[in-house]
Amino acid sequence: MRKKLLFLTFLLIGMYAKADDKAVLEALYEATDGANWTNTWDLSADMSTWHGVTVNASNRVTALNLFNNKLTGTLPLSLWELTELVSLNLSFNSTLVGVLPADVANLTKLKSLKLNYNGLSGAFPSEIFTLTTLETLKIGRQFEGSLEGIENLVNLKVISLDGSKFNTLPDNFWTLTGLEEILISNLSATSTIVYSIPASINQFTNLKKIAISGKNTAIIPNEITSLTSLTELSLRGVLTGNIPQNISNLTALKILVLGGSYSSNEGLTGEIPVGITNLTKLIILNLSGNKLTGVIPENIGDLVDLLFFGLSSNSLDTEIPSSIENLTKLRSLYLSNCGLKGSIPLGIANITPLEKIELHNNNLEGEIPDLTSLSNLNALSVKENKYVFEDLEPNFVHYSTNINSFQYMPQDRIDNEESRSLVEGEQIQLSVEDTQSVNNNYQWKKDGVNIDGATDRIYTINNVSISDAGKYKCYVSNSIVTGMELVRNSIMLDVTLHNEATENIEFKVYPNPASDKIVLDIDSAIINQNANVTLYGVQGNLIFQQKNISNNNIIDISELSAGIYILKLKTENKIYTSRIVKL
Repeated sequence: MRKKLLFLTFLLIGMYAKADDKAVLEALYEATDGANWTNTWDLSADMSTWHGVTVNASNRVTALNLFNNKLTGTLPLSLWELTELVSLNLSFNSTLVGVLPADVANLTKLKSLKLNYNGLSGAFPSEIFTLTTLETLKIGRQFEGSLEGIENLVNLKVISLDGSKFNTLPDNFWTLTGLEEILISNLSATSTIVYSIPASINQFTNLKKIAISGKNTAIIPNEITSLTSLTELSLRGVLTGNIPQNISNLTALKILVLGGSYSSNEGLTGEIPVGITNLTKLIILNLSGNKLTGVIPENIGDLVDLLFFGLSSNSLDTEIPSSIENLTKLRSLYLSNCGLKGSIPLGIANITPLEKIELHNNNLEGEIPDLTSLSNLNALSVKENKYVFEDLEPNFVHYSTNINSFQYMPQDRIDNEESRSLVEGEQIQLSVEDTQSVNNNYQWKKDGVNIDGATDRIYTINNVSISDAGKYKCYVSNSIVTGMELVRNSIMLDVTLHNEATENIEFKVYPNPASDKIVLDIDSAIINQNANVTLYGVQGNLIFQQKNISNNNIIDISELSAGIYILKLKTENKIYTSRIVKL
């Protein structure tokens, strides 16, 4: 009789537990628009048949996996009564909102909690840190608060804090030496997680992935290179110091990302270790957003499995190694704003998987490889280099028609700056040399104003006069490479009036430049020759004249506009000139 009563008691307890758990799930279904889930439930069927639900022998729910199932609404408080739960996955339900209550601490058997990529937000409950059975913790980007106490999760193997608004990674975090994956990013515009990787990182012997985005307050310890099981080392944001020289020890690496602050005052310094080319399992190598100097390692082509290669926004002084043509699996090449010079290796045209090539804001010039056979290419940027029309003409129509994002302008100015001095009456030819395509159109300008008829590559000025002095540029367009204009660097033309004097005598004007008055210091021999003085504008217009001048004669120029003026001193048989600069 006693055994029968005991059996009935256990049966009733099991039925009561089953009814409670089912009621909890039904409440979840109603609260999150279960009828419109991607995988909905038949509430009339047995609970064990419902999508994502796992039960034990006592019909208690032990696992609930509603990953990416379009849950919409808020979680019922009763959810945290599922005390037999070992695994809870509500990730990737962006319309699931509300808070995460302290009641989560009721799930004392929980080993896996995944709440990333949903709309849950608010204060992160520290009670989670009492769940010492947790092995996997993934939470989303809307939570904020403190991670103090996280060291209590002594069984933790995987932690993912994707974009959550935590300010610091506490030092005690680095006591969790059993971790296998550390994925901590902070995408908040208002805060950046602060952390420091200690030398004791070498005790994390099971670590396979470490990816942190934030502000590292110390150098990357060389001890990290002893973790030979690492498959991912991704430290994004503000970094200091150098890339560890022994990085070549991490031969299991598939992903290496260091940097990304994109600030001229922050980032890793020094050169790229040559040994980085020994990491032949790499599929992603991104060192963009630093202050690295030196060159791209010549053997970069040894990384034959690379899918992504990025060095943008660095301070290199290098050519692209020809071995890059060996990266035959490459899909994305980001080498913009990193100090490249020379030409693009022609072999890049044989990397058929290439989808994106960014080479802008460098000093590249010369022939651009024929990339028309790259059928996957949807983004090509070669703007802000030293390319001229002849470099772009051969395949311009194909690129502009078949590539979604083709950026080719502007380009750097062409030819060198010049400064030339002539005496009035001489002849001069101004020319464009760097681009001479038959498809070019030219327009010369003086001081920013078009010169009528000056529409050839060479502009000749016969019998130059003082009015020809100024700054000349040529603007070049092209009938094939449409939309782009190349600008010739300026030619400063200085024209001096012809001095008709045949003998040297002393004639000084000071101060020069001047703002108010000038003084004429004239040899007495000139004064005795009934000398007259006239002042002309740069266009030859008469400003004023004065007869029978004397030594130390003062001329008031305070009312004149700033610019260049010509002072002529005329005697009975000679003319002397001097250029005056009015401030």
